[in-house]
Amino acid sequence: MVNEKMVYSEVYEFLNTLPSKEKNKIPINIQNVFKYFKDDTYTKSIKKDIPISEQNLKKETLDIIAMLNIDYLCNSELEKEFYKKVYENNEIEYQNRINLNDIFKNKHKTENDFEETQIIEYKKDNLFKRIIKKIINIFKVK
Repeated sequence: MVNEKMVYSEVYEFLNTLPSKEKNKIPINIQNVFKYFKDDTYTKSIKKDIPISEQNLKKETLDIIAMLNIDYLCNSELEKEFYKKVYENNEIEYQNRINLNDIFKNKHKTENDFEETQIIEYKKDNLFKRIIKKIINIFKVK
């Protein structure tokens, strides 16, 4: 599980690398969420000259950046639709790489793999027998 504060720290650092014109497109209250909830002890240096995909950011950070890109940084509806398609295609490609048959490969067992079990009937003594046993136990102790 990824620490949310670390993700917020990475997003906050990313926002600080944006030119002020682009950064101002993102509402200040959203920027403040990342600022106030980030992990102050965690630092991730983001370099402008290196593509973001090569900077070893957490998947959750990239997801948030993608959402910010579509919601605030795109200049037109055409650009938004383009990125939505790209993100959808990336997700489909990712899902195709995960072969569900391999995940559940060893989960299926044949009938021969199961142990043979029998149901054992447990009979509880009726009230009269239990009272008799208690009385007998009382007399045995003395």
